[in-house]
Amino acid sequence: MALAQLLGSRCEDVEELSKLLEEAGWSLTEEEWDEAEVYLRREDSLREVPLVALERYVGREEELKTVQEALLARGTAAPLILLVEGIPGIGKTTLVARVVKEKEIRERFEGRIFWVRMEGQEEEETWLELAEQVAKREPREQSDLKRFVRLELRRKRAIVVLDGAEKRLDLDRWMVVDPIMGRLVVTTRRTDLYSRVWEERVWRMELEVLPHNEARALLTQRVDVDVELSLIHISEPTRPLYISYA
Repeated sequence: MALAQLLGSRCEDVEELSKLLEEAGWSLTEEEWDEAEVYLRREDSLREVPLVALERYVGREEELKTVQEALLARGTAAPLILLVEGIPGIGKTTLVARVVKEKEIRERFEGRIFWVRMEGQEEEETWLELAEQVAKREPREQSDLKRFVRLELRRKRAIVVLDGAEKRLDLDRWMVVDPIMGRLVVTTRRTDLYSRVWEERVWRMELEVLPHNEARALLTQRVDVDVELSLIHISEPTRPLYISYA
C-alpha cells in the first residue's frame, strides 16, 4: 500500500502511472489501485499531508473513529475547532493524517484539506504557507494574510490542520474556516489552548499512552515469528517506539 501511495504521488494521471508500472514490470491489486488514484486526484494542498503506510498502521481504532465522527458531525453545535493533544511522539500527527485521508472525509470537504507544519516555524511563516496552499499562489498583498485566507475559504467545505503547535496560539485568530462548513484541527503538546469566541464548539482529545500489554500486542501483530511476550522489552515506559527480544 505504501508503494501505491508513493507511485500515485509521483504521477500526474492514470496513463502515466500505467506506463510506469508497465516499464517496471509491476502490478497493483484493486485495493492498491484505489489508493494510488487517491494520490493522483488529490489537490496540491493534500500533498502536504504526511504519508501514512496504511498496512503498518495498527491500533487506535477508537480514536480514529472518534475524530472522524467529530469532523463529519453536522449542525450548529458540531465541533468547529478540534484539539488533538498529547506528549511528543505519541502519534497525534499520524492519527490526524490517517483520518483526513479517509474517503468519506475527502468527499465531505471536497478535497480541501490544508496542512501546515508549525513546529520550528514562526507564525507569520505559517500564515504565508497556508495562504499559498489555499490560493495556489503567493498572495500579492501580505499585510493581512488572515483576512486573505478567510475570504478564500468563505462558504467552502475545508479542513485546516495546524500540526505541531508548540507555542500558545490565539485560536480565534486562526479560526479562518467557515464556521458552518469548515473545521480547524490543531495537534499540540499543550493543554492550555482555548477560544474566547468559539469555546462551546471546541472539541478536545488527549491521546494516552497505550498499556504495555496492548502495546506489545500491537507491536507484534505483524511479526511472522513466534515471540515469547515475556522476553519483549518496551523501549521506554511512556513511549513504546520499538521492541527487542532475546
